[in-house]
Amino acid sequence: MQIGEKIKRIRTFRKLTQKELSKLLGLGENGDNRIAQYETNYRVPKKDFLKEIAKALNVNSAALYNSFDEEHYEIIEMLFWLEEVLPGNIKLFKMDKSDVMKNKDTLDGYKDANKLPEYPMIGLWFNNENLNSVMKEWLLKKEELKSGSITKEDYFEWKINWPKDQK
Repeated sequence: MQIGEKIKRIRTFRKLTQKELSKLLGLGENGDNRIAQYETNYRVPKKDFLKEIAKALNVNSAALYNSFDEEHYEIIEMLFWLEEVLPGNIKLFKMDKSDVMKNKDTLDGYKDANKLPEYPMIGLWFNNENLNSVMKEWLLKKEELKSGSITKEDYFEWKINWPKDQK
């Protein structure tokens, strides 16, 4: 997802118009046109201004960085580079059907063995306390969403403001 798409998604989540966001940013009378240009990726805000946008949208500024074009290879590249930075910290393993069925309560949509893909599923874990704690926190939020103890909005709010101690 590109930066402009993220801005639009969060702006609409916050129930703000382009004009309202431009006013919060002090962009002047035609500032909504500039917001529209950002949201369509016609223009890309500079890093300092992106921090101002994040502040106006009340999100962690990191939620707006790292644009992905929704292609899996970009995520894989990120993991490859993470492995270079933290050698030996990414562990991959094959999961057979019995592994999946033992853990079916934590795997979305795989309660029925007949719905499992034909190819072997690959598991991923991090031999890194910080990364694993994030994964555990994420799993907890997904479980809360699944159980109904939090809403989709609460879940999205958590994602766009993670980590809580940075803005």
